[in-house]
Amino acid sequence: MTPTNSERLPTSPSEIAKRLEQIRFNATLNAELEALKYGMFVGATPKLRRLRIGRISAQEEFVGLADESAGNLGWEFLERLRASGAGAVEAWLDETPRATGRAAPEIAAE
Repeated sequence: MTPTNSERLPTSPSEIAKRLEQIRFNATLNAELEALKYGMFVGATPKLRRLRIGRISAQEEFVGLADESAGNLGWEFLERLRASGAGAVEAWLDETPRATGRAAPEIAAE
């Protein structure tokens, strides 16, 4: 996973190159998601009309993700990425119980 947005505008040549790498890495996924959305819009197939697309990002869960390379395949990085993704999924599931069929989180009375 690479960040979909940047907290600050890159100014140095290395920051600009890093941001371009992130944009290029996400471009294919973004294009495929848009193609699926278009297919859903025009009702290409019954299966596609029933498709629900969501996007879960672990940007907030993974401290320093923007500083990592999209081509990093180191085991420690991949383990951190997996753990961050699992945390983002759990947070999303807790926030959207109706859509997922999960019970709503209980709120303690004070």
